[in-house]
Amino acid sequence: MNIKQLFKRPTLFKTISVLLPLLFIFAIILNRSVEIFRIHDNLHWIYQYGKLSSLIIGYGVLPISILNFLFIISEQAELKNRYLWIMIGFIPFIYFLIVFLS
Repeated sequence: MNIKQLFKRPTLFKTISVLLPLLFIFAIILNRSVEIFRIHDNLHWIYQYGKLSSLIIGYGVLPISILNFLFIISEQAELKNRYLWIMIGFIPFIYFLIVFLS
């Protein structure tokens, strides 16, 4: 299977599988970037809202990752062709699993 065939017909679940790790990386970057506003009295609200937003995005990706995994498996197409999308969409869940078990 070449690259053109892999991305030929993007379905909703393929799109979500790619967006999940991107959202997760965005949450991590947001969490790190708002730390500089922690010590400023006038800008402390940026830290609070940024931290809350990164937590909501970061932990919100987990159930969506699991649901996407279940929806991809329930499709009627061959499972062999969907392993890549399953693994890409499951990256945030695997990260949390490794972090919480270690």
